[in-house]
Amino acid sequence: MDREKELWLESIGAKAFPEPIKYVYMFPGYSGAFNLSERYIDETPIGELQETYRRNGEFVALIKERGRHEMALWEKMESIVEKYAGLVEKRISNTENLSGEDLRDIYDGIHSLGYIVASLERLYRMEEEKAALTED
Repeated sequence: MDREKELWLESIGAKAFPEPIKYVYMFPGYSGAFNLSERYIDETPIGELQETYRRNGEFVALIKERGRHEMALWEKMESIVEKYAGLVEKRISNTENLSGEDLRDIYDGIHSLGYIVASLERLYRMEEEKAALTED
């Protein structure tokens, strides 16, 4: 391997392992790793190696941004559920002098809360399915 490629590998923090294991590099804040075989490094021009590294960095940035967005969505949904459940609970606790309309409001509140919980459950299952796909 030529010196320029060795220096590039050092600059990205790639770690060398004894054969047949490959070079591996990671990006901060991302749990995945990228592998480079010695043969691939030998046969690939430095410009192409650097371009692949740049594209992988963009990919990681996208994944991290999507994760932040999804986390914000989860936090917002959980906050809505907690607030709504509190309102429904308060309405149920105020059982003195309830009219038929009040009972209907409580029922509608519980029903809506069920939809919210079902939506959260579906989002959670989608996240699990996505995680399982990325592990393969």
